[in-house]
Amino acid sequence: MKKVFSVMLAVLMTAALALSFSGCGGNSQQETKDIDLEKLHQDVKVAYGESYTANMAIDAATLETVYGISEDLYDECIAETAMISAQTDFFIALKAKDGKAEEMKTALEKAKEAIVASAFYPANQVKVQSTQVIVHGDYGFVFVLGYPENLNEEDEEAMRAAYDAENQKAADVIESYFK
Repeated sequence: MKKVFSVMLAVLMTAALALSFSGCGGNSQQETKDIDLEKLHQDVKVAYGESYTANMAIDAATLETVYGISEDLYDECIAETAMISAQTDFFIALKAKDGKAEEMKTALEKAKEAIVASAFYPANQVKVQSTQVIVHGDYGFVFVLGYPENLNEEDEEAMRAAYDAENQKAADVIESYFK
């Protein structure tokens, strides 16, 4: 009887282990589901209200020349920046072409570097340090958005924390689409 019980226990444990591994694969399927980038973009704008200032489209040529994101990487693209050079707000959302997700991710990281390097006003140099890159399967985003109220410009750490909190609004909207 003990031997039968031991064998049954071993079989059950093996089955449980196999099911736990198959559960991990389900998450990647969820990440590659199709989402509506336009709706996501609108939801990001709503989250910021009037403080969403990335309201000028970035054309494909500029996206490639300045930010290193070429058209051969994506099927869909929303790319915006602020009209005024004193504002550093950016929002770029991409859906990668088949097989191009890793290249897209690398390009978004390089775009983040370009955004950080482009901040020539001292006040913006702290803000651009909050730039985020988020990638879910075939979808990728790079952004720095928002203007905190009551910003203490005397305290660089406090400024960075405030900008991180502002940027988190967009991150929360994006993450909500991949749950």
